[in-house]
Amino acid sequence: MRFWPKKGNRVLVVGIFQSAVAGRAVLQNLHRARFRRAAAIYASAKGRQRIEQLGISAIGGSVAALVLSVALGAFILWARGTLADRPAAVALPLAAFAFGGAIIGWILVQLLREHVDSASFARFTNTILPNETVVLAEVEASEA
Repeated sequence: MRFWPKKGNRVLVVGIFQSAVAGRAVLQNLHRARFRRAAAIYASAKGRQRIEQLGISAIGGSVAALVLSVALGAFILWARGTLADRPAAVALPLAAFAFGGAIIGWILVQLLREHVDSASFARFTNTILPNETVVLAEVEASEA
């Protein structure tokens, strides 16, 4: 295990595994232990690389916020008494709530999501061999 110093009192912990199953298990265990800045780089037998990070996707957060904002919009329209009006008069405000909620959800997920620095990926994607898995985790120096 090697420790590379990072900014902000974080270190980069790197583990190299000969099996993709072992690498995936380590990544899931890190995620369960609440290490949010963890990722795995898999290299197939042909050398094709795939990066896996666990967490909430931007699309998932966007859909969740869309559903919540449409429910909030429907509640507001119901409280004002306009939900029983013509469907065309209700559709436009609900569409505006949906669009606004989707944009806000996407922005919030992008701002709050913790991920491994892209420079770390660039450093290790060139050195990985076929049929290997590299697990990267950025942790606090005290946790390493």
